[in-house]
Amino acid sequence: MRSGLAILFLICGTFNLFGQKTDKLLIRNGDLITGEVKEMNLGILQYKTDDMSTLSVKWEAVRLVYSRNYFEVEKIDGALYFGSLDTTAVGLDTIRLRITDSVYVDLAMREITRINRIRKNFWERLDGYLDFGGSYTKAGNVLQFNFATDIRYRSDMNFYRFQGSTIQTFRENEEAAVKQDATFSYDHSLKNNWGITAFTTAETNSEQGLDLRLLIGSGGLKDFVNRYGEKGSATLGMLVTQEYGLDQSRLTSLEAYIGVDYKKYRYYSPKVDLSLATRLYPSLTEKNRYRATFDGNLRIELFRDFYLNLSGYIRYDTRPVDSNAAKDDWGTVLGISYEL
Repeated sequence: MRSGLAILFLICGTFNLFGQKTDKLLIRNGDLITGEVKEMNLGILQYKTDDMSTLSVKWEAVRLVYSRNYFEVEKIDGALYFGSLDTTAVGLDTIRLRITDSVYVDLAMREITRINRIRKNFWERLDGYLDFGGSYTKAGNVLQFNFATDIRYRSDMNFYRFQGSTIQTFRENEEAAVKQDATFSYDHSLKNNWGITAFTTAETNSEQGLDLRLLIGSGGLKDFVNRYGEKGSATLGMLVTQEYGLDQSRLTSLEAYIGVDYKKYRYYSPKVDLSLATRLYPSLTEKNRYRATFDGNLRIELFRDFYLNLSGYIRYDTRPVDSNAAKDDWGTVLGISYEL
């Protein structure tokens, strides 16, 4: 029975229908589906079809998968491989990752934690979402606008990311409160779930008397959770910070950087995406000063590519660069998110 399914899968895999998706997926109930492998992450395979849109299939339910496209494949021990997917040569529950026509490696499917499609076209490698929203409270005559974006780009072992957000709050007879930030980061994957990261950030926060903060830093990162539906990582590094206060003050300092990120996913309708990120910045040059941040984001699918988005943030600084400013700032935002 197994050899028969494998032969059927091989025959189907050789078809090349002009302009159509030609990847093949065999699941445990015996269904053979033609489509396109998008990615496998946190135990869920994203598989796009012409007739059924994008399917979310549990990885444990997959018996065979075939694609001539180029992928990055990560094992549970953090080892990375690159090539096309071919299970037909070795049977069920095993992927033969074909690196070249004559070079390949066989991987047990249960040991694979992530598969990412590496596309040749620059624009096809881009991924991310846009958030936008607003609110008005008549009782306090408060008007608020918010916008955020998260754009990601992957190429082989490198991962680039741009995150930006702005929240502007207008109150009667008061100056507008503005919180804005933009971060560009670069991650490079190493063995055993380790990696290195570099990043630069620009931010402003009128509530904390911050006209502008510029920082640049780097460090090491480690994935400590990478299983079905969830992922967690920790980062440790150092950064240089240049700050300008609304009171015309200026400060250059060196800070340590400790970060923890956690993500939880549900790929079945309605899809749910929860992300939490906390950062601690102990100053290495300013006595008794440290900064702390927390960001949370919950996205719930409304319909295809559109989500209801609830986010919140906390900012704390024991010694703001503007001595007259508040030490803390926090807020919540409700909006609509569009997935690119």
